[in-house]
Amino acid sequence: MSSAPMSSVKVSAADRWLSVVDAAEYFGGGVMRVYRRIWAGQLVVSNVAMEGSKPNYRVSLKSIDKYFSDRQLTAPSRGLAK
Repeated sequence: MSSAPMSSVKVSAADRWLSVVDAAEYFGGGVMRVYRRIWAGQLVVSNVAMEGSKPNYRVSLKSIDKYFSDRQLTAPSRGLAK
């Protein structure tokens, strides 16, 4: 697994990610930054920082899938959240 930063992953127009506000609500008040909703030409922040945890903690794919399922949204591409 590479140690390269994941903050500049480009995504397609079809990919939709959690907004910071939505994620904070869904995963609890401890979320400081998280997957951002992405539209064409923008970048995604793929790591999250939780209070009291390591900076590179990542929200699990299962949690993301549940988030989108709960809201009947299109899930993001799994390839971006390895």
